[in-house]
Amino acid sequence: MALTEGTERDLMLVWSDVHGWSIAVETAPFETPVVLAHLGHPVVPPPREVARFVADVLAGGSGGTEPTAKGNRQALAVRLRPYAD
Repeated sequence: MALTEGTERDLMLVWSDVHGWSIAVETAPFETPVVLAHLGHPVVPPPREVARFVADVLAGGSGGTEPTAKGNRQALAVRLRPYAD
C-alpha cells in the first residue's frame, strides 16, 4: 500500500518484541491499525536502520520482510539494555 498526500489518518511507527518495527495507519479508535510494512529481523536494529526503513516506506518502498518467529526474551533484554540508560 503506497502512502499518498492528503491522507487524513495518522501514520504510526510501532515496535513490539515479536514483530520488531512496523509502520501502520491508524484506523478508528478501538480498531486494529492497518500495517503497511514490517522492518523484519533483527527485532532491535540500529536506529539508522529504522530511519532508513521509515524513509523507504514513505518514498513508496515495501520496507522489510514479514516477521515469522519469536525471539529469546533474555537475548532481547540484552540487546535493549543500551537504550534503557
